[in-house]
Amino acid sequence: MNKSKAAAAIQATRREPAERGLMLLDVSLVHISAEADPWTYGSTDSCALFAVCSGQGTATTDRQRLTLNRNTCLLVAPGCRTSIRPDFGELQLYRVSFRPSAPDGGLAAMERMPRAASLCPAEPETLLSLLEAMCEGDVPFTGMDRYNTHIRFIRFLSLMLKGSTDAEKLDHSLQSVERTIAYIHQHYDKEIGVGELAELAHLGVRQYSRLFRRLTGVSPNHYLNEYRVNRAKEQLLLTRDPLESIAHRSGYPDEYYFIRRFKELSGTSPRKYAKKQGAQRSIVALQFVGELLALGLHPVASLREALMLMENDPRIGTIRCIGDKEADLQQLGELRPDVIIAADYMPAEAIAELSSCAPTVVLKWDCDPLERVRLLAEALGERQAAEKWLNAYALKKTVVQELYNPLVEKRKSAAVLGLQEGRIWLFAPRFFPVFYETLGFRPPALMSNMLSSNPHTRLMLLRFEQLEELRETGHICFIYKSRDEFEAEFALLSHRENWRQLTAVREGAVSTFGPRWASYDASTLLWQMEQLEETPSLLMPAGIRL
Repeated sequence: MNKSKAAAAIQATRREPAERGLMLLDVSLVHISAEADPWTYGSTDSCALFAVCSGQGTATTDRQRLTLNRNTCLLVAPGCRTSIRPDFGELQLYRVSFRPSAPDGGLAAMERMPRAASLCPAEPETLLSLLEAMCEGDVPFTGMDRYNTHIRFIRFLSLMLKGSTDAEKLDHSLQSVERTIAYIHQHYDKEIGVGELAELAHLGVRQYSRLFRRLTGVSPNHYLNEYRVNRAKEQLLLTRDPLESIAHRSGYPDEYYFIRRFKELSGTSPRKYAKKQGAQRSIVALQFVGELLALGLHPVASLREALMLMENDPRIGTIRCIGDKEADLQQLGELRPDVIIAADYMPAEAIAELSSCAPTVVLKWDCDPLERVRLLAEALGERQAAEKWLNAYALKKTVVQELYNPLVEKRKSAAVLGLQEGRIWLFAPRFFPVFYETLGFRPPALMSNMLSSNPHTRLMLLRFEQLEELRETGHICFIYKSRDEFEAEFALLSHRENWRQLTAVREGAVSTFGPRWASYDASTLLWQMEQLEETPSLLMPAGIRL
């Protein structure tokens, strides 16, 4: 949809009289390094087209993420702020800035443009040659330079339009093929043939097979068999059902045919796969990294947001990052994992994409970290490892409870707060089990009252006037992301009279903790107890420590 809108907008401005068409403003070559901060662009009165010379990356707007490579261009409308980051190494791209040549010229068409769209130009190499020639001169141009550059600019727009028109026709067919892939994901346990899939896409079998291979890199039959085998692998991991039942549920009415296909695609029999030890598995954990490490399993890859929760843990140093919040499917495919671990909050479409790469175990996210350990152990056949770790956790919990019991008996209650950007937050106790469930602090009455009316509360934004409601709270624990920023915020808070009158503040029972104390995974909870055992001064009242 965005591609056709973008092409229509450019086409509309080209149909304007010459004095009311598009005027080239600037052509420049931009170099962006993966080691630097993302490169940002935004203009209130002009459009920009970005064409990649080398490398690949991702463009992020306020509404979407778009892929950048040599076969695609990015069109950005006025007022759209865009951030561009290379996937790795360096990204080089041309930026072409233009606007209507008269104040009202083409404005209606510009308003119909999407804020950002990915376009597929015809003849990408020719387009890059045109941009290189256009980039050699300075804008504004004069005389023959201006005429030659204008001709190149028109040629550039023509290539963009031709590619977008061709791409729109191809997109329609590819979308039909994509719908049949979704059909495979829903009906893989039924009998499915290539002829049936081609008919669903309203295409001939040869054209359908060619477009299917273009989308997936494999034939429809290979994709179907691989998808079925991956679903069978999930059942082998999660159940103890007989092979005949697993074969039938995976779309194979004959057990022996299923075993043969399984061995062809996996290199081993279903029974040997089921017996494969967890330590030998190649695991990609999009979430649950801390729980896997608790079981002695070291994932080969994860997401940046999951790894950041365990910063400073030396065990994550060798775990490959394959995306920020979503997995890069190309990198995921290159890893060829035995199993993918994901959380149930991920969209069904994302789970389906993961499942096409490898067997995917989806586990409940919103539960106690110790329960996550048990669920993972059950799924991966690591019950003994789970029992050993859980026993060690229980022992450490007893040691820490005994060490801090005198403090908790005296202070009674504790509030876990966040202070950032002039705002103060009160966190729910279930995300800080070491403070509340292990040590035994009670949450402040303010949070208890909120939880009684809304048990799913995660945190409360407090007005500074509400600090008085923490007057009787025995201990205050601050969790910060950046120490420098926190110190600046805390200095301002310290001048407030109602803060200084709090019991915990007057008696020096205020403690500060770094970002990992906000993490909520099994390995981190054990680490937190180890820190409290090794350094009692973290909580013992001894004045306000920063």
